[in-house]
Amino acid sequence: MELNNINLFAQNAAALNKAQGKEDAKKEEKVQADVKDNKPAEKQCSADDVLGFLAGTSVAFKAKVAKAEKPEAQEARIGGFMAEFEEAFDFAKSLGLSDEAALQVLERI
Repeated sequence: MELNNINLFAQNAAALNKAQGKEDAKKEEKVQADVKDNKPAEKQCSADDVLGFLAGTSVAFKAKVAKAEKPEAQEARIGGFMAEFEEAFDFAKSLGLSDEAALQVLERI
């Protein structure tokens, strides 16, 4: 409900002037730059000294490697995996799946 269009206009204009005055005041403020110390360190070390320190402080250990099974045991284990795969593939084929679909199902398993 507008009682007086002139007063409403004056209020809006005053609000705009106040907002503009605040922006101008912010622009006038100067932001001081951060001062950073870019001086090099007091003691400089050569690259050889640094690499020598790193080599001296590194930890080295040998990984445990399990001894390989006898070839007969490896063949039996691999044969067992192949038999399980062939059994699962035959079951997927018996459901009426194509070769590609059966392989995708087995990949998800």
